[in-house]
Amino acid sequence: MLSRGFGVVDAWGPVQMSVCGVVLERESLAVRFDSERGMTSVMLEYHGYRVYQLDATLAWARSAGAAGRERVPGYFPGGYHLVALGRRNADIVEAMRSDNQYLADVCEWFSTHDRRLTEWTAAERERPRWKVSPGSDAVSRHLKAVEHFEREWPRFLASLDTV
Repeated sequence: MLSRGFGVVDAWGPVQMSVCGVVLERESLAVRFDSERGMTSVMLEYHGYRVYQLDATLAWARSAGAAGRERVPGYFPGGYHLVALGRRNADIVEAMRSDNQYLADVCEWFSTHDRRLTEWTAAERERPRWKVSPGSDAVSRHLKAVEHFEREWPRFLASLDTV
């Protein structure tokens, strides 16, 4: 991120329980990292519009790139899967590291993207079908939510063309 022109505008911590944070900024785009007990939250903010990095990454990866195809075909954030399934923090952190490989490209896209893309992915993640509780049906419920996303995303994209 620093090699792409972002600068550190705020950093604090660590304080108790490894709580810390850093804010990177370039022009009007800010990337906020907050960490507590091994879990990191990354938010992107552009002119007051904020969205979680995983929602933005999913929208970026599945939206059309220059060639008119998905940028990362079939991409689905590992962090979504593991958080939803109640996996241990170390597994979630490793999956999110993998998801973060696209962060610089997502930031380039975020300041010019159609906000309906990230609003839809964020709203979809907040639906009750993603909220699984520990138990025998957690995996099947989560897989059904992924199937729903795979079915509805193309319909959503098609609806943008008609608006």
